[in-house]
Amino acid sequence: MKQMIIAVAVLTAGAEAAFLFLTRSSFRRTRKPRMTFAELYEDNRCDGMGGLFD
Repeated sequence: MKQMIIAVAVLTAGAEAAFLFLTRSSFRRTRKPRMTFAELYEDNRCDGMGGLFD
């Protein structure tokens, strides 16, 4: 009985580690590169009534 509890605990820990590894590796692939200041400026510039950086 004790061996079965240990086996289940080891399998659970292994599955949890595999899940964390897979989710972290998928997040790395979807992360966008950081925007430069010029890109941020152009993205947030409003030509209409009183822009953000006016």
